[in-house]
Amino acid sequence: MAKELKEDTHLWKIVGLLHNHDYDEVKGDMQRHGIVAAEKPKGNFLRRRFMQ
Repeated sequence: MAKELKEDTHLWKIVGLLHNHDYDEVKGDMQRHGIVAAEKPKGNFLRRRFMQ
């Protein structure tokens, strides 16, 4: 998808990994999936760029 959008593919890989980082922690609660992981890197570049 990143290639199609002409975005940085390496950065998108990292974002994908972070997005799935909380999967075990939320134990199937898809309402929280991704949100829990997004709260962890507060203040860093990825959060400012992709989690606005």
